[in-house]
Amino acid sequence: MGQKIVLSSILAILVIFGIFIGSLIFLQQKQLSALAVLETQQEQAQGESEKAAKVSPLQIKNPAVCSGTQCNPKNSQQICINGQWASCPSDQVCNLGNCVTPKTIFLAAGSGGGGGGGGSSSSSPASPETPETTTSLGEITGGMPEEISLGEKALFTINSTEHSVKLQQLTETTTIVQVKNGDSFTISLGEEKLMDDDNNGQNDFSIQLRSINIILNKAKFIITQL
Repeated sequence: MGQKIVLSSILAILVIFGIFIGSLIFLQQKQLSALAVLETQQEQAQGESEKAAKVSPLQIKNPAVCSGTQCNPKNSQQICINGQWASCPSDQVCNLGNCVTPKTIFLAAGSGGGGGGGGSSSSSPASPETPETTTSLGEITGGMPEEISLGEKALFTINSTEHSVKLQQLTETTTIVQVKNGDSFTISLGEEKLMDDDNNGQNDFSIQLRSINIILNKAKFIITQL
């Protein structure tokens, strides 16, 4: 009778021990499964990051900010490519939808007239004279866009006072204009200058350079009454 009790006790201990060992194995397997899932998720995230890093910038779709091959009116060195502003080479500017190397065009000076009796003429050869043309714009009461050719003088009045702007020189990005009082100014694309044409200490008008056509030797300005 006593032996049966001892055997039953041993058997119960073995059963409890087996259950304990089984629980440990189950918990260990569960932890290993959780670690495997975590590693898989980390590998997938790393793979997505590497894939995104290999995407070419050209494949990233950005909203279009321009169209065609237009030039950027705010930056003369940028041209529109695939709907985005792109820079021309460092020594070039954008003109009429192309990146070109700037060149300067000067207004040829007229030859001096001959002197009176006994006077001598200049020994330097006379350069060919470019005829000056004059255009009347009338009265300006607000802002007026005007295209002026190389050598052309635009006449206009503001508050019944006559003023003038003459285009003396241009490149793909800059112009030199002369106002009525004889002062000359360099104006770059997009730049606006205030003019005191009668030297009374008060600005009479502003002039802004909007575009340059180097092929036709013309520049478009906006002249605004102040």
